[in-house]
Amino acid sequence: MIARFFNPVGMGNWYATEYNPETKLFFGYVSLFGDHNDEWGSFALSDLEEYRGAMGMKIERDQYSKEELISKVIPKAYIHE
Repeated sequence: MIARFFNPVGMGNWYATEYNPETKLFFGYVSLFGDHNDEWGSFALSDLEEYRGAMGMKIERDQYSKEELISKVIPKAYIHE
């Protein structure tokens, strides 16, 4: 994992494992509900920046997360293959 983004007032975690600065696309694991709907895929930086949730809150980047193996961040129970 190279970065984690989260919704500070609701559900949603985006765990980026790759980033393409030319297209501004991430690839990683997206956990919106913490259940069987979580999945691997691409997500755009612009979508994260444009989102406004409750009280106008934005998606935030976790400033305290550090680069580490995705298996250390996401419990195996939530990784679907």
